[in-house]
Amino acid sequence: MPDRSIQVYISGTEYIPPLAKDVPQPMKHLADQIHSSRSTLHPIELAAMAHERLVDIHPFVNGNGRTVRLLMNLILVNAGYGVVSIPHMEK
Repeated sequence: MPDRSIQVYISGTEYIPPLAKDVPQPMKHLADQIHSSRSTLHPIELAAMAHERLVDIHPFVNGNGRTVRLLMNLILVNAGYGVVSIPHMEK
């Protein structure tokens, strides 16, 4: 389960992730959504949806980007696709 107990922020954006106390509910919803959408979404759409939702929830103090990329690639590889590498972009 998510480990953060403080408010986190995403640099470069004005978006504010949920409060730490509110993280478990959207995480459960995301897990349910991934499970239920496997039969209705194309694997690439499912991977993109999971990527976006987990980034929005931002459940960890550190490592959210790595975790999101792992989840996305797990979905893609399990569906027979290759690993996607998204390079970090400098400003």
